[in-house]
Amino acid sequence: QVSGPCSIDNGNELVTQGAGNCLVTATQAADDNYAQATGTLSVTVEQATQAALQITPVTGMKPGDSVTLATSGGTTNSAVVFSLKSTNPAGACSLAGAQLTAVSAGSCVIGAYMPGNNDYKQVDAADYPVNVSLKAQDALTVNVGGASSIGIALNATATVSTSGGNGTGAITYALKSGSNFCDLSPNTGMVTGK
Repeated sequence: QVSGPCSIDNGNELVTQGAGNCLVTATQAADDNYAQATGTLSVTVEQATQAALQITPVTGMKPGDSVTLATSGGTTNSAVVFSLKSTNPAGACSLAGAQLTAVSAGSCVIGAYMPGNNDYKQVDAADYPVNVSLKAQDALTVNVGGASSIGIALNATATVSTSGGNGTGAITYALKSGSNFCDLSPNTGMVTGK
């Protein structure tokens, strides 16, 4: 006789149907010389280990991008729970359910687990690092009054300007050649012939 999530098959082998406690009772019938004898065995069936869980790779994220995280593996098919373990710098990523959003350049580490049930333990995925790269700016064009090159008289001035680019970063200027013929202010873009 067996109670709990177990049964005995035709070969007298104990078969488990789930986690829990089983009580096996064996009885030997009485005969002419002996009374009936009974013995019991308590068996604890532990929760099984789920198949490994992996977070699906996430690549190429830039600030403003969002992606729905996914996993493979596990056994229970329970809804996976994601967590944001760390960000560098603080706030580089945000997470709402399975939706990961890149807020600024940096990195974040994602965790995930699939809950267990009566028969299986919870399974945790290995932490997964996600890098958030800076976006590439549009081409930056340098000109003076709309022209890409000009002539400038001795002691005359002209102001260099730019168009294109993105973001709010400051623009600075550098003289790459011709320092014998002109000076350039790195902050204002003012060119002076000399």
